[in-house]
Amino acid sequence: MSICIALIYFGMVKVSLVFSAPQNAFTLFWPANGFLLGVLIVKGFKRLGFAVLLSFLFLISANFFSGKGIAASIGFTLANMAEIASAYFLLTRIRTEKPFLLDPKLTIYFLIVTTFAAALVGGLIGGATVSICFGGGMVGHVVDWVLVDAMGMAVITPAIVAWMSPDCAWNKGRARTLEFLLCFLTISLLCYFIFWNSSIFSSMEIAPKPYLIFPLLLWSAMRFGPRGTATNLLALYGITAWFTIRGAGPFYEVGESQRYMLLTMEPFPFAAALCSLVPAAFIASQIELTRMVRMRDSRFGGLWNSKLIGIYESDLKGQILEANDTFLKMIDRDRSALQNGEIEMFKMATPEYQAGIAQKMELFRATGSIGPMEREWVLKDGKRFFSLVYGSLSEDKTKALVMVLDMTQLREAKSDLHAVESRFKNMFDSNIVGSTRSGRARNGRALRRAARRCPGARRRAARGSAR
Repeated sequence: MSICIALIYFGMVKVSLVFSAPQNAFTLFWPANGFLLGVLIVKGFKRLGFAVLLSFLFLISANFFSGKGIAASIGFTLANMAEIASAYFLLTRIRTEKPFLLDPKLTIYFLIVTTFAAALVGGLIGGATVSICFGGGMVGHVVDWVLVDAMGMAVITPAIVAWMSPDCAWNKGRARTLEFLLCFLTISLLCYFIFWNSSIFSSMEIAPKPYLIFPLLLWSAMRFGPRGTATNLLALYGITAWFTIRGAGPFYEVGESQRYMLLTMEPFPFAAALCSLVPAAFIASQIELTRMVRMRDSRFGGLWNSKLIGIYESDLKGQILEANDTFLKMIDRDRSALQNGEIEMFKMATPEYQAGIAQKMELFRATGSIGPMEREWVLKDGKRFFSLVYGSLSEDKTKALVMVLDMTQLREAKSDLHAVESRFKNMFDSNIVGSTRSGRARNGRALRRAARRCPGARRRAARGSAR
């Protein structure tokens, strides 16, 4: 797999270098870094270290055979590898269990911070290489490098992550697939008409033309999730770069330099990525949250409605916010008292329990759970009931979810059992009643010995011997 990844990276480099000359060290299209970054995000650097090494060697050879020279080839390769490493570090330092395309905040962080910061690292090295090897001002080369590489990562990396990560898959029903194909073809045809200077849009100003595609990208975000949105965004970016390089479209001006086209074209795919990937991530996160809530309800809904276990939710001050009917029945209160905020768990505690509340709450905040432990509740009428309690702290550490098992009947049963055992023990040790313990009560000798211990039996035996 490492060799395949390195070969794909080499192919993307060769395609991109076709559109750049030795004297113009930048190109309008550079997807290679975005591809390798996406693969590293999904698979991890440890598994693809050999692929990175091969990509390094292939990149040097690609630059060298395109006429860049050995010094420039090494400098460009170091710049690209430093850029990929910086982006990978910035994105993976934020620990998350799912791809960044399913988290709106992380998606914004990737598009705004990761791409530009990593491209700036590579741009400083690459700009210095261009200035030394080809001349010209370093600042201009750094700006060119940052715009091209940042846009490449903003568009290519989400597409790679979306297609390689199973978490980004959409519903593969026939109707949904046909709808996606319709959306993809519509975006592609609209891009063709806009960027090929069709007479349909010839009367419009230059600036608004490309942004007619944005409603279609929002359609993709709402219906097809990150994977469909990233795919349509990739098609948009490819068509935009292709026609602009070939001298067509609203971003091309006759007589203007490549830098002018770069400055006018590159913000467009970034704006498209920001306005489509972020809504797609937000919608995907909401769908995932709804799915988790439904799963939780299906798993724990029966427990909440249980007639055996009382469950309540409270804040850390002791105010009970929600409770099931079983717990309300245990404490002999109704739901109106709960809704009016009249039930506080600390006020129903015994004096012995209240003395250690501060210590218990400190331990609860530190460990996130408490119990199982025994607790006695004081009811409104002065009665008490005994329970077994277990509590856990919520994720935001502001509420507690507590389960209560009524142990009153079990405690009474244990008390009755102890009383019966005590009576039998007294009877067994008594000199009045003879008793024995036997598994099957078949030992006649033991029974006779026990009978002889009875005082009445000894008196009858004495009278018999006297006769």
